[in-house]
Amino acid sequence: MAFDRKSLRAVSYSTVGIELTLSVLFGFFGGRWLDAKFATEPVLAILGLAFGVAAGFRSLYRATMRMKHETETDGFRAADVGRSARFAMSERMAASRERSAIREESLPKPASGPAPGATQTPREEPDA
Repeated sequence: MAFDRKSLRAVSYSTVGIELTLSVLFGFFGGRWLDAKFATEPVLAILGLAFGVAAGFRSLYRATMRMKHETETDGFRAADVGRSARFAMSERMAASRERSAIREESLPKPASGPAPGATQTPREEPDA
């Protein structure tokens, strides 16, 4: 089963919550382990928790910035596609106008004067 780029990107962003949670838990339990080792009961657990929260929010911030950058990049790609599509459309319209002009030139010109069977109204000449 092949994964496209969007689904892989979604999986990458779905791990942010797990990463935040694991950072906090690792910091807290690492601090508790150090507290037990050095007999500094609540200090290192709180310090580890603070570092874990900071590390978790740092990863959240980085993922947000990466998502913002990718979204902007996709927007520029879409704008480029739109620009090239508009250019192609204008080229097709210009070619269509040229073909119409050529067709009009090749059509027979109508004869000047009255149409056959039409009656001419006499012109009144001004009195001199």
